[in-house]
Amino acid sequence: HGLIADTVVVAGIDPAGYNGKHIVTARAAGSISYALAADPGAYVANGTVQDPYEIVSPFAAADFALIQYEQIGNVIYFAAGPTYARRKLTRTSATSWAFAVASSTWGPFAPRNDKSRVKLDPAAASGNNITVEATAGSTVFAAADVGRQLALANGAPQRWGYGTIDNVTDADTGRMDFVVDLPNHVETEDWMMSVFNDTDGATGDNPRAVAIFAGRLWYIASTALPASLWSSKSGEFGNFAPFNKKEKGDDSFGISFGITANTQIRLLWAKAGARALFVGTPTGVIAIAGSGGTAIAPSSLEHKIAAAFGAAAIAPAIADTELFYIQKSRRRIRRLEYDATGENYPSRDLMTNAEHLSESTIEELAFASEPFGVLWARRADGS
Repeated sequence: HGLIADTVVVAGIDPAGYNGKHIVTARAAGSISYALAADPGAYVANGTVQDPYEIVSPFAAADFALIQYEQIGNVIYFAAGPTYARRKLTRTSATSWAFAVASSTWGPFAPRNDKSRVKLDPAAASGNNITVEATAGSTVFAAADVGRQLALANGAPQRWGYGTIDNVTDADTGRMDFVVDLPNHVETEDWMMSVFNDTDGATGDNPRAVAIFAGRLWYIASTALPASLWSSKSGEFGNFAPFNKKEKGDDSFGISFGITANTQIRLLWAKAGARALFVGTPTGVIAIAGSGGTAIAPSSLEHKIAAAFGAAAIAPAIADTELFYIQKSRRRIRRLEYDATGENYPSRDLMTNAEHLSESTIEELAFASEPFGVLWARRADGS
């Protein structure tokens, strides 16, 4: 049957106790070995064998702990920065799945150029492999910028164009392939570069975490901006434009938000709750939501400390309206739940009466809602 020493799923067998089971085929062709909780009895007749669908992962097994993900429908978005590009896994049928780099149009971008004396001069307003020169002696381009988007604006009225950097010659010279053309190719000081370069490996600069909240896809933390987060346009997960291509943006456009300018503060994970987007840091948990209870938008955004107990760099778990996260020491699990009376998030230590459960550090959390709600925690010793 060609499935020697493989794991298969069986169906249509009499007796039915075999059906739906994962059975390991023996090394001798034409026979199988199996281990079931209860012996269904001797094989009688019929049955089909199907090899489980498998797909090659772009992530090395040693880096699985870096992976954070969020699913919507048949798509799972992954973040494992900085050394892995943003990715998504798409299911189109039971036997058709595909990994792809989750590249986006229009950003997300780092803050606009704040170096008033640094201008960029594209050799053309459109086309591929176009040379872009910066003011002599400036430091604009680096090897890690290959793969980033570069957006420039000029013209009257001002209009934005952008493309992808495909080569860096030196600190003030690069080349780009235009995606959206410029009105002309005069030099401009109004430009910005995308946050992520969607490149794997040592030169990668990619997000630490991903979340879906309020109809937007969010990416969390980059190498240069470890305390920032970015959202897509509302309902457009592939578009992070913080502005209209020709005019100033409105509240449907993407959000670029820095929690603090202190680069020593790192955002570790993000998880969508019922009322807020929770973000973990080494000093506590932050709740991000729309101002005054309104929908979150570029013009309506506020953040406050939800818990003053530092978090570990391990993805949390959500159970209905409760958030569970591992503290920085990896020895305690805390629970947050919104309190309408105080309009805050009281924090409770779940290990107070069970200190023995964290004799080995806690390395992973997961919540199973069926058949009844259970919060699972995996320890470093495997238990």
